[in-house]
Amino acid sequence: MEITVRPIGLIESEFKNTAEIPRQSIYAPEKQARLKLLDDYKDGLQGLTCGSKILIIFYFHQSTETPLLQKPCQSDKITGVFSIRSPHRPNHIGISEVKITKIENNTIYFTGVDMLDGTPVLDIKPVIS
Repeated sequence: MEITVRPIGLIESEFKNTAEIPRQSIYAPEKQARLKLLDDYKDGLQGLTCGSKILIIFYFHQSTETPLLQKPCQSDKITGVFSIRSPHRPNHIGISEVKITKIENNTIYFTGVDMLDGTPVLDIKPVIS
């Protein structure tokens, strides 16, 4: 089986290298960034509102490793990749919960960024509480 996905947009953030990124978006609630959608996907923003939370599904475009066993950054215990949030995963897919601060044309401004500048975005989903 072959699965093909294409980015719907790119992240524009202050983080230019992986050493600067917070471990998770919840550890950077004040950090701001934007998701610039490709023009073809602009209509898909209808219904999103400022103040709401979304899940951004993205591709770890600078990750090159895929070990199934890893040591989490704050532990000495080796564990399976599916029990941690490492960017080094079989399909290099990440997900972050962020809060929308503004929507302008094809751009979502948000807080809680934990993604590199230039990160390809695969999808957006609303957080349902």
